[in-house]
Amino acid sequence: MAAKATTESAPANAQEIARIRDILLGPHIREYDQRFQQTARDIERLRMDIEKLTEQLHEQAETQVRNLDQQVQRLQNDLSEHDQRASTRMSEESSRVDGRLAELNGKLDAQSASHSDRLKQEAERLDRSISSLDSSTTKKLQSLQKEMRQSDDDLRKELRDLVDRLTDEKTDRRSLGQMLIEIGNQLSSAGTAVGLDDLLAGLGNSSK
Repeated sequence: MAAKATTESAPANAQEIARIRDILLGPHIREYDQRFQQTARDIERLRMDIEKLTEQLHEQAETQVRNLDQQVQRLQNDLSEHDQRASTRMSEESSRVDGRLAELNGKLDAQSASHSDRLKQEAERLDRSISSLDSSTTKKLQSLQKEMRQSDDDLRKELRDLVDRLTDEKTDRRSLGQMLIEIGNQLSSAGTAVGLDDLLAGLGNSSK
């Protein structure tokens, strides 16, 4: 009986405790419940705002990516066009330079051929002049040699005649030697052919 009474009194005590707690803490618990619910609503609103911001950020990121892709594509197109124009200009400039070089090479070849022809003509003219000069010089040398041989022959003849005359006149050896010395001196000093009359005149003056 005592155990049954104890069991029946337990729920009564629990209810009493709950009632007392409700009396004492009820306002605070309700206030806490309200704050909790408000916090939960705030959290939910923040979560929704975060999701919305996340979506906006994703949209902005995608928009920026598309813009960057468009800008990159535009830059690539501009670079490609610029490279094509530059390549075209370089090709045209290269063609122009090649044409100019070909023209200059042609002029240089023509000038070189002209100079070569003029040098060849000048060389031929000089060869002809040298040949003519050699021929003229040879003729002059031959003529001079002939004149010198003739002068030498004349001088030898005059000397022989002189010796014959001196022999006929029986000139003494001393006078003859002196005369020959004088003849040699006159021939050395004259340097050219001397006539017999001049030699005799000189010898006559020296003997006096």
